Amino acid sequence: MEITGFTEENINNYIELFFNQLGNSSHQGDNLLNFLRSKPRIWGIAHIPINLELICSTWSNIDWTQTKTVTITVLYDRLTEWICRRYLEKQKKMSPIETNRMDKTDVYDECRKELAFLENLAFLGMENNVILLGPQLLKEAQKESGCKLKDCPDLFNVGLLKSYDSNSGGIGIRITADKHYYFVHLSFQEHFAARYLANALSNNTRDQAKQFIREHKYNQRYQLLFIFLSGLINEDQETKCNRAFWDAVLNEPLDIIGARHVALVTQCLDETGLPETFPESQQFLEKITQWLEYALSSGSHYLSELFERTLTTCNAICNEPQVQQTIVRLLNNQLLINPNMVLSFISKIPLTNPIEPLLLALREALRNDDDSVRRTACYALGRMGDKAATKEVTDGLLEALRSDDKSVTSSACDALLRMSKEAATKDVIDGLVEALMSDSYYVRSSACYALGVMGEKGATKEVIDGLIEALRSDSYSVRSRACEALRRMDEKAATKEVIDGLVEALRSDSYSVRGRACDALGYMREKAATKEVIDALVKALMSDNDSVRSGVCDALGRMSEKAATKEVIDGLVEALRSDDNSVRSSACVALGRMSEKAATNEVIDGLVEALRSDNYSVRTRARVALVRIGEKAATNEVINGLVEALGSDNYSVRSSTCEALSRMGDKAATKEVIDGLVEALKSDDDSMRRRACEALLGMGEKAATKEVIDGLVEALKSDNDSVRRKACYALGHMGEEAATKEVIDGLVEALKSDNDSVRSAACYALGHMGEKAATKEVIDGLLEAFRSDDNSGRSRAWDALGRMGGKAATKEVIISLDCALECEWSKKQESSTAYMLMSEDQVRDYLSLMSALGVFWDLELKSGEWGKIARQCVQRKLISPGRLVKVCMERGEQMFLRGAIYACVVTETALAIHGSSLCVYDREGMRKVCIPPGSENLLDELRKGVCRAIDWLDLKIYIDWNRP
Repeated sequence: MEITGFTEENINNYIELFFNQLGNSSHQGDNLLNFLRSKPRIWGIAHIPINLELICSTWSNIDWTQTKTVTITVLYDRLTEWICRRYLEKQKKMSPIETNRMDKTDVYDECRKELAFLENLAFLGMENNVILLGPQLLKEAQKESGCKLKDCPDLFNVGLLKSYDSNSGGIGIRITADKHYYFVHLSFQEHFAARYLANALSNNTRDQAKQFIREHKYNQRYQLLFIFLSGLINEDQETKCNRAFWDAVLNEPLDIIGARHVALVTQCLDETGLPETFPESQQFLEKITQWLEYALSSGSHYLSELFERTLTTCNAICNEPQVQQTIVRLLNNQLLINPNMVLSFISKIPLTNPIEPLLLALREALRNDDDSVRRTACYALGRMGDKAATKEVTDGLLEALRSDDKSVTSSACDALLRMSKEAATKDVIDGLVEALMSDSYYVRSSACYALGVMGEKGATKEVIDGLIEALRSDSYSVRSRACEALRRMDEKAATKEVIDGLVEALRSDSYSVRGRACDALGYMREKAATKEVIDALVKALMSDNDSVRSGVCDALGRMSEKAATKEVIDGLVEALRSDDNSVRSSACVALGRMSEKAATNEVIDGLVEALRSDNYSVRTRARVALVRIGEKAATNEVINGLVEALGSDNYSVRSSTCEALSRMGDKAATKEVIDGLVEALKSDDDSMRRRACEALLGMGEKAATKEVIDGLVEALKSDNDSVRRKACYALGHMGEEAATKEVIDGLVEALKSDNDSVRSAACYALGHMGEKAATKEVIDGLLEAFRSDDNSGRSRAWDALGRMGGKAATKEVIISLDCALECEWSKKQESSTAYMLMSEDQVRDYLSLMSALGVFWDLELKSGEWGKIARQCVQRKLISPGRLVKVCMERGEQMFLRGAIYACVVTETALAIHGSSLCVYDREGMRKVCIPPGSENLLDELRKGVCRAIDWLDLKIYIDWNRP
């Protein structure tokens, strides 16, 4: 039920599309992207589609520049406020003028009952470990919050809950108390549960709230909840709440292992943003820096990795000068055991605001005699990107470019390419050009890549000459990267010498080189569309490598009509018959871009055949190509080919053909086409009928035959709202020609639809039929549409009455218009594993053998075959830490002790003593293991083993709440 799935590319595309549709500048979308990337935790939740939609919506409505620190708590608070404002306007019928006059406190006050209900419901769900919230929990939440459904009919309709109909398996339409509900995303349930606890900490239920925190603070299921809670109580700036929360976190029961405790304290502190209003945060920071200094100076890989994982999302703490100064001290310590560990640590954390001493320390590391230190320093600086691009740093990287160690030189190239925007100075570019002459293939390859990332800034004559030389390299990698660099420079690098070099690269034995050469020529577009290039690409189309052929198609497509020779089109038609879907897909795109020049019978036949493909990408791109060709070239050949495709027994072919015909408009309104579309209107497939309506819509009055109108009237009776809507629009485009009694009666019936878009489309159609449609039934129906809550429907009804002229100017219409006008002024618009299948005796024997061999602990054995098996078993969850601890405690067998500790350490499982129980907090939640009487020695051995595992790191934090 939780929606997941956006990739980084999806996020970029979604944001661009969102702001384009709003008519906003790309600058606003770029600002949002930069903001998301600078906030690791927020960047993580932005991969969830519903969250990204809400973030975009609030970003476009709120001035975020006024918010000094944007944590995930602040973000969700803003999202909640925005949702509440929308709820007040849509459900409570408040006008935007009213809601715009309200600040956040006013909005929350208006929604206090609904918010209290959601907070109680969210906490009950978390407490009961459920996402699907059933009727019993709903009733309990109503009782606890004092907000009943009967008193607040829109209680479940705030915009944060969705109903789930267990009978149909779908989303419920009508809100009933007997249905199950779930929050639009789990993170919203966690946020509202945190709001519940924040309120509890400030009233007479504080002790119960503290007990809940103590018992569940190491439960990984509640990690985000407690992060939200720390942010909320800090925002309220109530000392008593802060102290209650942190007392519960810092005091017994404490995690014996320590990893979860470190993560909990650090991440919760980071969420506060370390404000001046929370002076105790400095005491926390002092302890965290002590932990960090101990971990990195000890040489313990486990502790170093623990802090890397913990601080990955902690933007505020990592950019605190106190923390960075600690790292500087370590880097400057000549007795440091492992400087590479510190440098590697730096490269893993979000240093978006590095202090000057840190950059200077890294600059000094670039002069180290140890090549591995210099290489790691390059990597750390590269990870900081533009923020590290000071003159001192770039000078240091330029020195590293001249290193005798090729891995250092290559790493310096990589660092400079990550700083491309700020580091593209003449000195840097000259240094990279010099690196192009290195005798190391790897260095030259990296230099090519760095210059390519600099794009047009690096497109100087010296660079281009160096890249042309690189195209002649004996190394396939160098030649491939040179092609890639030239592609990034686009048309600015499209000189005759470059094009000749790329044509030569097309003859390479390396598929990679030939593919990248195709890409580069394609991005030079028409400037590269010479006869020599086109001839070479046509020859490359006959390659036995599908990746190369796909790249050739892409390149020819980018050259557009200028590459549309008969030989090219014949080659692309042949590519449409390929067994490889990427080749066929790219050929479709290329032919579509050549538009009318590709409008031959062979092309149309090939694209129609591609519509029958089992591959979605091929079908989609063939459809787009037909549409593009149809728009530009409504020739007899194209139309005849599409008419034939309309009779296909393949749905995808017929549907795509209809879309292509709709784009051609009235140019395609031949008798044969219209007859084919009338037949398509009789299809049992709703999508097919919708496409047919769209095609007829584009033909307007030219398609207004009796057979067409009868077919569209029948479509008005469809159970599918999308079909009915498109039928309305098609009839509307036919104007008065379609204004028959049967049509008007059908449109009047459509005005009574429960679907806003159908009613709106019916208004549109009636309006375009003018006075011929001005019957009493029509006018009454349009007046009823006026009373709708749908803005689009009201506007369309208004427009329709206006188009009917005097015939619609009745007293009732005029009164309704006056009322509507007055109203408008006041508003704005756990999966089974092989381990689990083993019997208890098998598990016991298996673990006994591994523990007896000491594979969990002995450093020498850990690197051997048994050690590999042990680590894999733990990391793949084949050995459960909880089960190992249980066997160890309940049977009193110390032979399992090392295995139990190791498994807990690797999986960040927490162990805490609650009375007579040992609580195990792993990825699955929390389970209690009874501590048998007389187990004191075993517990002592457990504690000692843990201390050895974490190098005796002291995890206790003592906060003086009275310290100024």
